[in-house]
Amino acid sequence: MIAVALPETASPETDRRLARGAAALLAFGLDLAPEVFFRATRGGAAESEARQLLLAVLRRALGEKVSIARLASALGRDRTTAAHALHKIEALAEEEPGLDAFLDAYAALTRELVRISGFTRAELDARAKEGGRR
Repeated sequence: MIAVALPETASPETDRRLARGAAALLAFGLDLAPEVFFRATRGGAAESEARQLLLAVLRRALGEKVSIARLASALGRDRTTAAHALHKIEALAEEEPGLDAFLDAYAALTRELVRISGFTRAELDARAKEGGRR
C-alpha cells in the first residue's frame, strides 16, 4: 500500500484540512455528522470509536512518517490518547478481516481525495499560509 507522500513537517492547518477531508468521507460511511470527529469532549461510545477509526484511517493513508502526535494534534487530541486508540483499532483489525478491509478502503479513499483535489502538499501549505483556496 502506498501512503500519500508528505514531508516530515507541514502546517497544522494543512494537517487539519486533511483530517477534515478524511472525516467527511468516514462520516458519510458511518452516517455520522463530521463534527463528531472534532468535538472537545469524548462523547458517547459510538463517537469515541468513530474517532479511533479515523485515526487508524489517517495513519494508514499517510504512513508512519507522520507522527502520532501530529495526527492527534490534527484531531485536537492528546498524543497518548491517539496512541492508545491506534493500538486498540489495529489489534481489532488483526482479529477481524472485515475491519482491516474497511480501514484499507477508507485509507485508499483518503489518498484518492488528496490526489483528485489537485493539491500537492506544498500547495496546501501555501494556501494555509495565505488563508485562501483555489
